[in-house]
Amino acid sequence: FDQPLKGRWNQDFFKTARPITLEIGCGKGEYTVGLARKHPERNFIGIDMKGNRIYVGAKAALDEGLDNV
Repeated sequence: FDQPLKGRWNQDFFKTARPITLEIGCGKGEYTVGLARKHPERNFIGIDMKGNRIYVGAKAALDEGLDNV
């Protein structure tokens, strides 16, 4: 099954060459967004099975202008 970002997250999504941290089962994304705030030198990806949960963290990251999560 085709994943267009496979191996291309930094190049196509983040547009930076920072190390990536992946959080599986991130829930509402509070921890992922918190890490992104503390560590601007890294990129963070949070995934969860339920999209309505992750919306909270995604909205917080957008509202704060975080470009690394």
